[in-house]
Amino acid sequence: PIQAGLYQDLKFFIGKRRGLVFPSRSNPHKPLTACLVNKILSDIGNKARVINPDPEQKNINCHILRHTYARGLKDAGLSMEAIQNILGHSSIKTTMDIYGLMSKKDLQKEFNKKILC
Repeated sequence: PIQAGLYQDLKFFIGKRRGLVFPSRSNPHKPLTACLVNKILSDIGNKARVINPDPEQKNINCHILRHTYARGLKDAGLSMEAIQNILGHSSIKTTMDIYGLMSKKDLQKEFNKKILC
């Protein structure tokens, strides 16, 4: 599922074209590689001075965007089952293992609410 506005933007972007949405520059019949997409994201992240929250990872990449999206869905109140389906996890256990725990932000909010009043 995507927002209606994004759907309209994609339809406009694609136009009457058939085939790949994001083709490779060197060969329009081949998709962008994951490596190239990660490089593009890393370059954009560096220019924007975005820091990866994982200290072991130095750059922004596709996977961190996926995690950010999933956390946003959870923060918006979507069920774990909905998040599982959107992310394509075959098992709800995978989704629960990664996103079932409270985020640090949620933990701090709850602590402030209950302890600090």
